[in-house]
Formats: sequence, C-alpha cells, structure tokens
Amino acid sequence: PLAHCTHPEFKDRSDLDKHIEAEHGNIYICIFEFAGCRSTFSNKDVWKKHVASEHLLHDYYVCNELHPATQDQSMAFRGKDLYTRHVLSAHMGAIPPDTPEWASRLQRLLLSASKEKLPQRVRELGCPGKRCDHWRLLGYHLWDHHMDHIARHLEASQPVHFGGPGDQSFVKWASDPNVGIIRPSGKSGYELNPVLGLDSESERWPPAPSGLQ
Repeated sequence: PLAHCTHPEFKDRSDLDKHIEAEHGNIYICIFEFAGCRSTFSNKDVWKKHVASEHLLHDYYVCNELHPATQDQSMAFRGKDLYTRHVLSAHMGAIPPDTPEWASRLQRLLLSASKEKLPQRVRELGCPGKRCDHWRLLGYHLWDHHMDHIARHLEASQPVHFGGPGDQSFVKWASDPNVGIIRPSGKSGYELNPVLGLDSESERWPPAPSGLQ
C-alpha cells in the first residue's frame, strides 16, 4: 500500500489499481524520467505500455531517401508510426494530399524502408529503488517482472532514482550506440535519442493516416 494510506487491504490487484488511480494520482513515473520523459500515470498497465511502446520498441525503420533539408540518409526511426510521420513531413514534397499520386508515393516510400531489429536486449538490471539491492537477470519475457518490482517501490512511496547508482546497468544498455534509446547530454546527463527515440521534434510531425497503423 501507499505510505500514509489508511485504506484496508484489497482483495485483489484489480481493486488496488482502481483505488490508486482514483485516490492517489499519477504515482507511476516513466523510467526514462532521467533522460527527459516527463510522463506520469495513475494506472500501472498504462505506465508499462507507455515504456514498452514509446521507448523500448525493438523494431526500427531505416529511411533510404536523402533528407531534402539536411541531405542525411539512412536515418532510423523507432517503429512504423514515427517513420510514417517522417515520410509525410520530409518526402512528400508539393504533391496534393489524398490524390492517387500522393497515395502511390507514400506507399512506395513505406515499402522502401529497411526494417531492422535492435541487435541486443538488456540482460541484467539493477533496481533504481534507493537502498534496494535487488538484481534480476533478464530474458525478453521477464521485463514485466522488473517493471512490477519498480511499481511496488512507487506504490509504497519509496524513493526511486531512475538513472541513479542502482540503475547503471540499464543506463549502459539504453545508451549503447547499437541500442540508441538515449544518448549522453551535458557533463553527466542523458537525453532521449532524437531519431530512434520519441522527442519533441518527432511529436511535431503530423500523425500517421489511420489506415497505415
């Protein structure tokens, strides 16, 4: 239970989740808070989905077109939605939208992207909870257990330092150039990678058409 909460014990996890959402607000902090993500959640499942879908996507799309402004090529985007937004923003030119020519060019660009997978997955994680020496060796399907462990700290109002001393195995993995979720920023900080990660720049791109999700 959350610290200072006087509610009696709950019969199951579902009742606890409903109580937290209704009474205690956004206690679930994004684990990439140390890299600039300010998202918080009142529902644990939504929190976990955010981390998985916004930051930990293992598929990425490589654009093989020259960027008209920067002349960059082989820019990589985390997930189909981000890549589609990039195409709509950078490569559709002056073609009128919703015309056969526009649809044909969009489809060609979507099909021309190289779909790749991140070459490694995190194998070992410490706990970002202060004064917690919990360690867990991970396979792909055990990520949920790590998130559930962090959630218990947050639900108990225990101090958690994302990106701190207990979180360095995760920081090292996420900042590895072959993974590229975050990158160094300043003397000792990190930020979300502006190409492979979701950031303010990518959020300004137009949303992907509903039929292309």
